[in-house]
Amino acid sequence: MTATYDDAIGFDYPDDWEVETTVDGSRTTISLQPPASSAFAFIALDSEGGDPRELIDEAIDAMRDQYPEIEVDPATETIAGRRAVGYNVEFFYLDVINTCEIRCFATLRHVVLIFGQWSELDRRGIADGLEMIRATIVEIDLADETA
Repeated sequence: MTATYDDAIGFDYPDDWEVETTVDGSRTTISLQPPASSAFAFIALDSEGGDPRELIDEAIDAMRDQYPEIEVDPATETIAGRRAVGYNVEFFYLDVINTCEIRCFATLRHVVLIFGQWSELDRRGIADGLEMIRATIVEIDLADETA
């Protein structure tokens, strides 16, 4: 079963995930957490813009600060009709392999950062949920972007 988020950005997500939205200045963060899991995801929308590559590099630097032994593989894909840049990251924590997928793209209104992290114990649920989110994400009211 799925639910739909639709405020500035829209996407489908598993309906049993907790969703919390916070606004801090130009940045809106939508946090998503599967039940009974240490896995998490968030989508950050920044209306002040910026270079998606710079945001991705900042995210990787923060990961390296916390987990110096990370393995990083560049990744690109199309999300919401836009070219998204990012990384697939793996690291060991508490003797378990952890995975992180980070993607970022720009629209005329926002820079969108999508971040998901899970352990091998949670892989199936979170990876499938993130795939659903990325496949269904749209910016709300795109009428002026297509003109």
